[in-house]
Amino acid sequence: MIFLLAKKNFPVPEYLTLRYEDNDVCLYTDSFWDTTDTGFYKGYEYEHVKIDIADGVIDISMPFYHQSKTFYNNDTGLLITNNHAFYNESNASACSIDNFKWDGQSNFTESVIPDYGYKDMTFETAANIIEEKIYNRINSACSTYNKSVLFFSGGLDTAVVLAIIKKHNLPITVNYATSGFDIPQLLQLHKKRVRTPLYNRYIESYECYKECGITEPFTGLFTGFSGGIETMRFPMHMRALYKCHGMDYDDMIDQYDNAYLTNFHISECIYDWEWYQGGDLETAKSWILNQILHNKEILPIDHHSILVPWRVPEIPQIMLGMSINDLTEQSFHSTLHKVIIENTFPDAIKLVPEQKYETINKNGRAFTQCQRRLGNKN
Repeated sequence: MIFLLAKKNFPVPEYLTLRYEDNDVCLYTDSFWDTTDTGFYKGYEYEHVKIDIADGVIDISMPFYHQSKTFYNNDTGLLITNNHAFYNESNASACSIDNFKWDGQSNFTESVIPDYGYKDMTFETAANIIEEKIYNRINSACSTYNKSVLFFSGGLDTAVVLAIIKKHNLPITVNYATSGFDIPQLLQLHKKRVRTPLYNRYIESYECYKECGITEPFTGLFTGFSGGIETMRFPMHMRALYKCHGMDYDDMIDQYDNAYLTNFHISECIYDWEWYQGGDLETAKSWILNQILHNKEILPIDHHSILVPWRVPEIPQIMLGMSINDLTEQSFHSTLHKVIIENTFPDAIKLVPEQKYETINKNGRAFTQCQRRLGNKN
């Protein structure tokens, strides 16, 4: 659901179609939008872009916690776009919006995180709430996309989605093929036969799009994207929380030599990421929630309707309502995921390896603990 609104003298964007123009601006989108009485619409209840046009006023709205990275550049006449493979921090300014209105001037409403009030959460309580919210997103998407596929990548994130699909007997085909990373020929085949030029540009720019290579046609493609970052499995978030509790992140890694996500935690690339070092717990939580809000991994493009049922605004606050010991178990063992699977479709766990990654860092390999640059070992 790519869109771009710009002044009339702005260069025509590649691979997008002109949908509307007046004396001042032009509106472009990717393909497969619905035309409405007032403009254009693409997506479903939990992930969509709605564009209304009346009397020269253009209103672009998205649901809270959407997946669009939005950018603008007043110097060039780029008013607003989420086409981040072409426009990003290198040539435009980032903004996080739920609503944008052009009435001769740019006006936008930024995303604001509400307080959902989750406290004293246990794995069982959290699993029940999160299972229901993921189910609601999958079920809602099924009413829009009548031929849906789950791309099962083999990890716990997609295993949870699989388990919920199985429990509720949802009409979704499961594709157990491996990813485009592992079969380069499959990726090339899709680029030639299935993928649109715009989608191929995103494949070239972002690795996550390579992981959605399947053979059968679909109207909606369910994935496990965001299942890690939403549930406090990312190292920079745990670093910030450990600092608040007087704990050392690298000491914790030493205690989890063979956990499900050990290789992820000790990968060299992780240490390049920013993390809050102030030591105040409430500030750390706010920083984490803001980081996750702005993590937008993947978007539907053209007819490639990629769906992310893990993208749920309540999940990070549910997790932050847990004890630091439970968060540690989640961060290394992904315990929450295992509880959801046990409650829904226990056999799904048999499809998941004991450790998620053998290779993950920039150079194609994860460092063992005795080789990592930080921590207590040389």
